[in-house]
Parts: sequence; C-alpha cells; structure tokens
Amino acid sequence: MKKYFIAAVCLACLTACGGKNNDAPADAADSTTVEATSVGGIIEDTPWHDENSVAWNGHTYQYTLDRAADKSLPTVKNELGQPYYDNSITLNVKRDGEVFFARKFTKEAFADFLSDDYKANASLLGLAFDRAADDGLHFGAMVGYAGTEEGGMLFTVVLTADGSVSIIRGEQPDAPGA
Repeated sequence: MKKYFIAAVCLACLTACGGKNNDAPADAADSTTVEATSVGGIIEDTPWHDENSVAWNGHTYQYTLDRAADKSLPTVKNELGQPYYDNSITLNVKRDGEVFFARKFTKEAFADFLSDDYKANASLLGLAFDRAADDGLHFGAMVGYAGTEEGGMLFTVVLTADGSVSIIRGEQPDAPGA
C-alpha cells in the first residue's frame, strides 16, 4: 500500500510540474502533460512551486518546494536523444516560523542508488510532501528520464526532528535504472 501512495505522490508532483496555476480555482482541471520549453536547443521543464504546512511533533512546519531547470548541472538526454537541462529542487522548511532546514536537491543526492545510465541520462523529476510520521517528515522523490511522466525510481526523503536527512529507495520490484 505504501508503494502505491508514494507513486501517487510522485505522480501528483509530476502532474503539478506541468505548469499548474496555483491561482486557478480548486475545481479547475489539472493538466497531466509535463510542459517543457526549448532554450537554445536544450529543453527545460517548467518551473514548479508548492508550499504548505503540517503539524508534527508539537510544532508547525511550513515547507516550500521549488523545482527549476539547473543550467549549472550537466545536461541529460531523453530517450530520443534530445538534450534537457537537469532539475534541482529546493526544499525550505520553517518550524514555528523560524528557519529549520534549507537544501537544494539534485540527482546527485540519489547517486548511491542510480545505475551509470541513470547518473548520465536521468533527471530529478520531482519532490513532494508525503506525510508526517514518527521518524520525521516524509517527502516522495522521483528520478527518471527527462520528458517522461511514467517510470523512474521512487525515493523517500525523511527529514527528522533534528534537521538531518536520510534517503530511502522506494519499493519497486522492476524499477528502471536499478
């Protein structure tokens, strides 16, 4: 059940990455297409922003997530050989209004779990809040081929009460790039 929830979170993140308008009415239909633009022949995913708050462990945590094409990273290629800028995702968390955690995630954070092909050709596709649990705040992450909405490797990023982070590989029996 947990793997389906994480997959749904990542799918929701990828759907939101497709240019969701946060000012749109709540009943407006979300696009399931990941929008991308071409800059000098290199394609980049549409920037994405999400913020919310959660009560956990006697405190209120407010998180913001910002995804953007990161031109400082090496480019990757999709399955058709088209070049893409890889993404970075910044996670900022405040606890009771005070800065608690700030980190810019790149695909490198997940490198211990990635094959050589994924290290060279995959992209950090998304990071989304999953849940608050006894061990920390859980965020679902996905690394996959650029320009795709399906597949990829799922991860859980756990932010603990002391501000440390651990990354756990998702439960996927046939994950590509493994």
